[in-house]
Amino acid sequence: MFTMAMTAILLYTLPCAATDAWQLVERGNQAYMNGEYPHAAELYEEVLFMGFTAPELYYNLGNAYFRMNQVAKAILNYERGLRLRPSDEALRHNLRLAQQRLTDRIEPVPVLFYEKWKQNLLGRQTADGWARTSIAFAMAFLLGMLWYFFSRTRIVRKWSFFLALGLLFCSTLSLLAASDQYNVQTNRKEGIVFVPRTTAKSAPRPDSPDLFVVHEGSKVEMTGMIGDWVEIRLANGNMGWIKKEGLEII
Repeated sequence: MFTMAMTAILLYTLPCAATDAWQLVERGNQAYMNGEYPHAAELYEEVLFMGFTAPELYYNLGNAYFRMNQVAKAILNYERGLRLRPSDEALRHNLRLAQQRLTDRIEPVPVLFYEKWKQNLLGRQTADGWARTSIAFAMAFLLGMLWYFFSRTRIVRKWSFFLALGLLFCSTLSLLAASDQYNVQTNRKEGIVFVPRTTAKSAPRPDSPDLFVVHEGSKVEMTGMIGDWVEIRLANGNMGWIKKEGLEII
């Protein structure tokens, strides 16, 4: 269901001096509720242009574009919101609804069960969230070591030692997860096709053989770039070259 979040998180992410940005968000929310979707999208875009972001803001902007039947722009903003909060179910739900309107039905290459499990686990938190989790485990590890050093009974010292080792292991894994999520969030190698139709070529030349056609709204991974051409890979593994002017980076 397409609903509108009130972007309350901006109260915490915007500095006090940026009251104008918050007022724009409020006006955008009101315009959305009044059915003035183009005006709402314009106001939300102005907030983004000022340098402020939040998952709720991308969610609202995506909804406004969806209401305007600009599906590619809706998908782009849902994807950008998920980069900030990978576990957001509202963003994921609306992204799936928007994807149902696409011309292309690209079946992704099957992922091994442990890779899928890893992706789902890492996606539960952002890089900052995993970093905070790592710090929490590290502090618990220090408490465990204090318990070990100051315990007088052998059995308590034994269990506190193994508990501390387990907490250190969890802290290390959380730190690795934070690093992995940071790379995902900062890796701007994915994009959304923004032209109605583009033909992928076998080489970065207009006269090279055609490979396949990609339509507006499809998500692609960018694997290389030469001049005005970018090499893309689809979720099904197909690869080819298209003009980068038809692509918007997530």
